[in-house]
Amino acid sequence: MTEELTYLPTNDIMFKLIFGSIGNEKITQKFIESILGKKIKPITLGHKLELEIPSPTSKQMVADVIAKDKEQKKYVLEMQRTKTKGLLQRFLGYDCKLYVSGIKKKEQYDTIKQATLIVIMEEPFPGLEKIKDYHTVIDLAIKAHTEIEFNNVIQLHIIELEKYQEQKKSAGKIE
Repeated sequence: MTEELTYLPTNDIMFKLIFGSIGNEKITQKFIESILGKKIKPITLGHKLELEIPSPTSKQMVADVIAKDKEQKKYVLEMQRTKTKGLLQRFLGYDCKLYVSGIKKKEQYDTIKQATLIVIMEEPFPGLEKIKDYHTVIDLAIKAHTEIEFNNVIQLHIIELEKYQEQKKSAGKIE
């Protein structure tokens, strides 16, 4: 008897097929919109990070899915099944690299477009154990004036699936 295999969307290959395949732009766009809680311009898929690697020992970014909208804002979707050491630093590095990747020589800095990283975590995200919400947003803010945000620069959205399962009834559109 043949054993039937089941592949979940949390499987890295399935995640890339669902959200990163050319032809699935509408699925990916709706997914991004549900997480951000706002409409975005139509997206394109199949992008790679456009940074020069200064040396063979430099870290490279290998993201699951990179999308760009019509305004050249960039979105990375990353499926992370396990927590590893330095995860926050890794993802902030991805987001910062993606943010500066679009600027060309002699362009003004104000032409750099927003970069948003969306991480779907199967395990709890290290350091967020005390936060009950399944959706955590990390962006730039002034420490003494957190009401002043610079969320049009870089933004990191973390979706923790364990917490999501606990709060599923109140998840809304993201479901």
